[in-house]
Amino acid sequence: MLTSSSSVTLIRKYGNEETFRIFQDCNIDAIDYPVDGGTPTLESLKKASVYGLSEDEVASKFRAIREIADRHNVIVGQTHAIFGAFEPSDTDEFVDITIKDILATHVLGARHTVVHPIIMPGRVCNEKKYENFEYNLKFFRKLIPALEKWNVKCAIENLFCREGGVTRASECSDPQEILDYINELGSDNFCACADTGHFALSAKDTGITVGDCIRRLGKALEVLHVQENDGKDDLHVVPYTLRDVMDWEDIISALKEIGYKGNMNFEIMPFVKQFPDALSEAAMSHVGKVARYFASRVAE
Repeated sequence: MLTSSSSVTLIRKYGNEETFRIFQDCNIDAIDYPVDGGTPTLESLKKASVYGLSEDEVASKFRAIREIADRHNVIVGQTHAIFGAFEPSDTDEFVDITIKDILATHVLGARHTVVHPIIMPGRVCNEKKYENFEYNLKFFRKLIPALEKWNVKCAIENLFCREGGVTRASECSDPQEILDYINELGSDNFCACADTGHFALSAKDTGITVGDCIRRLGKALEVLHVQENDGKDDLHVVPYTLRDVMDWEDIISALKEIGYKGNMNFEIMPFVKQFPDALSEAAMSHVGKVARYFASRVAE
């Protein structure tokens, strides 16, 4: 099982070359590459890495990054596509960017890209559940031709929302909703991404532990965002940073029970970001060690 980590903070600080070197020196096998990030406004769509580029230009841009990865013997294990608020998501531009992010994923040599389901305003707990489901089915169906053309799988991630400053369950907080999307879409190009921290934040509403969310996803689970939080905020820190909050033994047991074979990917850039630049590499070395521990436990 390959170890893997998110990378956006390092890339923003040091660029691609230095980031891949750090991964290589810290003995992390694979990188979770941020093709694109959040889009809180319509204007921010223009900041997407592929905005305004032709398919040939996208391929050229990410082929150069793939060459850096190869040079440092680090694979791109998965990517993250654009995501964000409902307003920018409800546009043809957003769909076009997502499709080009799928192309970028293919060029980088990754099999999976993580795509957030879009959250409609008012989608809290079971409110607007069915309206949002139909909305996202239309969105995901628009991606199928690109997924099939470039042999990429869309990993649908579990989310949460905030209501009155409190984290609440929302789209795909219940793992059954991810399975419902996969079944309804009827395409082998969809699978599940489990964000352990997101499941922990929504557990107070769903009543489902993180380990049981993993068990319910079963073989549909092909991608991980392993992260820890305090059950109140989406902290994205390395497991065991906090005490007695998340049941990592049960989570590891669940991954073993379902026969998880994907990468052991940690999504923990906020943890790394808190360190001064001089300690960035030391922080990533710690990430690599914990990821290797998890991988060895799941593979037992």
